[in-house]
Amino acid sequence: MAHYRALSLKAGVECEFAATRRSSVTRRVSFLLERTEKGVRVRVKDRPETEELIPFAALEESISRAAYAYTERHLGPREEIGNKGGGLSNRLRALLA
Repeated sequence: MAHYRALSLKAGVECEFAATRRSSVTRRVSFLLERTEKGVRVRVKDRPETEELIPFAALEESISRAAYAYTERHLGPREEIGNKGGGLSNRLRALLA
């Protein structure tokens, strides 16, 4: 991409690709995770009403499915909040490894 922009600048033509990323549309969310005997306790930081225990059985079936279900219930649909379920599933995988 940088090579294309440099050639466009050299030719005196305006580059059609922007050089910056778009700003985030949703606010940042931090998840607090705690491993317990029955599963993983998950909650959104500074929002105690979102605390929930995800059982190990659900995590063994599919970590991603459990993470996206949690974010859908507590934050909203993926189309509006972005890929917050992906971040949560990565954190869950790291905790369980």
